[in-house]
Amino acid sequence: MSIATGGQSRIEFDISEADTIANVAQEFIAPSDGFIKDVDVIVNKAVTTGGTVRVNNYRTGSSVQVAGLVTTIANGATKGTAGTRVSATKGAPSRYVKKGDRLSLTLTGFATAGALNGAINIEGHDAGGQSLGANGSGSVTA
Repeated sequence: MSIATGGQSRIEFDISEADTIANVAQEFIAPSDGFIKDVDVIVNKAVTTGGTVRVNNYRTGSSVQVAGLVTTIANGATKGTAGTRVSATKGAPSRYVKKGDRLSLTLTGFATAGALNGAINIEGHDAGGQSLGANGSGSVTA
């Protein structure tokens, strides 16, 4: 599910226990042009063996990890435990997305039990002042 309000959009996700413990990548389509801002992850069912969640951008045709977007869920995390909120590296080209671009979450290290949910947040401009042009384009420099 995606939600767009006031120049921002978010891709909400709910990862089942089967997909979490099998470390199955989750695939999404960017709902709007913009810059990936951050990711929020919360434990929906207690996690026995923790792991990491990474956001990837396929804008260039191959998987590129969005700079700075890796969050960790600790071993033994209980329901309601939030992962460390992480923000993408300001000015990183990997943050830029166009509507329809493929994005994914890669899970690593989870085992035994647990389920996650959360959201990838996208903004219409980057926090460093970079904004999209009238046609949705924007040059991005690292």
